[in-house]
Amino acid sequence: MKKALFSFLTHSVLTVTVLSASPSFASTVLSDNLSNGPDGTYTLLTGESEAQGFQTTAQGYTVTDVSMLLSKASPFVTGNFSVSIFDATGGGGKPGSFIGSVVSSYDASLLNYAASAVSWDNLSIVLTPDTSYYLVLTANNLQNGPARIGWVETATATGTGFPSDRALYTGGSWYGPQQNNPLQMKIDASGGTAVPEPSTYALLCLSLGVVGFARRRMMKNEKG
Repeated sequence: MKKALFSFLTHSVLTVTVLSASPSFASTVLSDNLSNGPDGTYTLLTGESEAQGFQTTAQGYTVTDVSMLLSKASPFVTGNFSVSIFDATGGGGKPGSFIGSVVSSYDASLLNYAASAVSWDNLSIVLTPDTSYYLVLTANNLQNGPARIGWVETATATGTGFPSDRALYTGGSWYGPQQNNPLQMKIDASGGTAVPEPSTYALLCLSLGVVGFARRRMMKNEKG
C-alpha cells in the first residue's frame, strides 16, 4: 500500500513538473543591418514593391519580429502599404510564392517624414531550413503630394545575412536581383533546440527533493 502511494506521489509530482515547465526556443537574428549608415532611400509609387533577401540556416525558424527603416516622401501622403514574406522561387532568385504577412495593411500617414525604424512583433511565420526568402514592401493606394513611401538602403553591406539579393517590382515584373546597397531591416526568429528556463531547473530540483524526502520517510517508517 505504501509503495503504491509512493509511486502515485512520484508520478504526480513529476507530471506537475513537466506540465509547469516552460522551455523557450533559442532565438536568433536572421538578418540585421539597421545600425549601418544609411546611403539613401528607395521610394515606391503605388503598385510597386521592393524586396530584400535573407536566408535561414540548416534549421528551420519561425519569424517573431521584423523591423524596417521606413519613411514617407511627403508629410501629407495617405493610403497604405503591406509587408510580407515570399520565398525565392520566382526564377533567377526573384520573389516567388507568398509565405506570410508581417502586416496586411498599414496606414502610410503613420510613417515619419524622417526615416525611422518601424517594427512588428508577436509574429509566427514558419520558415524552412536552408532556404532563401524575401521581405517585401508594397505600396498601396498612396495619395497626396509626391505619393511615395521609402525604404532606407545602406552602402555598407554588413550585418547578419548581408550582402543578399534585393529586387524591384514595377510595371508588372520583378527586376533584379542585385546585391549592392541592401535595404535596412532586422528579422528575429525562434527555433532550434529548446532552452529550459532557469525556473524549470529550480522546479525540477524541488520536485526531486520532495520525492526523495517522501521516500526516506517511507523507508524510515518501514524500519520502525
